[in-house]
Amino acid sequence: MIKASVQEVLPSSSGSYSSPDHAKPAARSLTSAVYQQLREDILSGDLPPGTKLLIASLTSRFGVSSSVVRESVSRLTADNLAELVDQKGFRVTPVSRRDWNDLCMLRTEIEALALRRAVANGNEAWINEICAAFDALEASLNDVHDSHASVPAYEALNDRFHMALIATCDSVRLMTLRKQLFEHAARYRLLARRMGAGARARHESHRRLYEAARARDVDSLVEEMKRHILGNYEAVLDGLPE
Repeated sequence: MIKASVQEVLPSSSGSYSSPDHAKPAARSLTSAVYQQLREDILSGDLPPGTKLLIASLTSRFGVSSSVVRESVSRLTADNLAELVDQKGFRVTPVSRRDWNDLCMLRTEIEALALRRAVANGNEAWINEICAAFDALEASLNDVHDSHASVPAYEALNDRFHMALIATCDSVRLMTLRKQLFEHAARYRLLARRMGAGARARHESHRRLYEAARARDVDSLVEEMKRHILGNYEAVLDGLPE
């Protein structure tokens, strides 16, 4: 995954942010940059589940004030990527079988709704993007290995393909909820690190999704998506704590 550069928005030594008119925008930019970097680190697994998010350490790491870090971490709690533990501070939200089960159950329902609306609104541009995303995903299979470097690259292409399928869904709230669920599921898959041989097996499911979308066969598309999610569910489940 691409790392956000926090340094790009840090105040310069020349004091270019010293004006009161610039202070609040600068603070918002810093907070957003730190938040985005921490979010990327959590979703990619660079900050593993249960890791303590020590305000002092993060302040030192990013070279920002503690208030910027606290606001950034608070935003992560709203995303359910971090949590506040009584008397112990913040930590990265742990993973569990119960949460994975709940996540997959919700995804099957939300993806079905989004797919039905997308097919109803789909046009030629929608089909063309699905084809392009599928071709890119298929072309990447020879480069997929069980390594830290290749997994995020494959996941980005996987994200593009799944997003293409529901791109014409016209419900903003539905798309927002779907995006959050998809990203949380990606976190579990990345933690499982099961991309090598399994990627080819999952790609056959991607092919069936692609073919159903091209045919605008919404019932087959929804059923295959359910099977696709449940296949990921089983693949990840074994390595999770209760």
